[in-house]
Amino acid sequence: MAPKRRWKTLLSGNFIQLLGIVSHPLSPVGSARARHAPPGIRSHPPMSARVPHGSVSQNACTLPILSYHKVDEIPRDARFSCNYVWPRQFAAQLRLLRRAGFVSISLADYCAHRDGLLALPARPIVITFDDGYRSNYSVAVPLLERYGFRATFFIVSDYLGRTNAWDDERQEPLLSSEQIIAMHQAGFEIQSHTRTHARLPTLSVDRAREELAGSRAALENLIQAPVKAIAYPWGAYDESTIQLARDAGYSAGVIVRRRTNFSDTPIFALRRIGINYETSYARFAWDLFRLRWRGA
Repeated sequence: MAPKRRWKTLLSGNFIQLLGIVSHPLSPVGSARARHAPPGIRSHPPMSARVPHGSVSQNACTLPILSYHKVDEIPRDARFSCNYVWPRQFAAQLRLLRRAGFVSISLADYCAHRDGLLALPARPIVITFDDGYRSNYSVAVPLLERYGFRATFFIVSDYLGRTNAWDDERQEPLLSSEQIIAMHQAGFEIQSHTRTHARLPTLSVDRAREELAGSRAALENLIQAPVKAIAYPWGAYDESTIQLARDAGYSAGVIVRRRTNFSDTPIFALRRIGINYETSYARFAWDLFRLRWRGA
């Protein structure tokens, strides 16, 4: 092992211990298809009703947001394998979060906290998934439930029950309306990823407005609950996009940037840490600790 890489690995182990965790290798949890069949998802109260009211002040809160796409085995013909996390890898990450004392909250919870309406637990975290792949329901949700976490799913509203036709990746099935409703009723948060996964800054103002407002309206009609957060497709946004999102009734927006969030992080540019199959156990723990500090 090269000296620099060995040094970083050793430091990562120390950070895992600082988080209160004993480092261990990824342990397989078996086939996602065999052991995590589509759930009869258990009913839970909304995430905000289960968040313990701690003593964390509005100014002291540090919030990591994790960004995933698919938790599944990586197909041989996948063009963008960086969109995948293996089920055994995801399970190990959830075990680490649980041992470190992280509590999952929703983006609605965080917005309420920023407005001074809700106290958060000492170690809050938001777990997010983009695009709404069906494997979110059949693989990710059972693992989240096993380890006591909830998550936020950003849905492309015009493609329910279809495939990811917006890109040239292998086509995979997306969540159906029925699955989204079941997830919402089980306490998972449903938010918007626009109507068609378009790059918003490249669109005319009228079309961008319809992508944002149309998706929000469709999803609210589906789940009969507010949809107040937007994940900008392709991570593409600008000041005009943010204003259009405000005008469309959103309260928050998320991007992908390997940083955590503080009380002064712009609410329409909340940062998310991208996670994929190359994210090692040590790197995952390293990020959770190191990125808690503003100097990271």
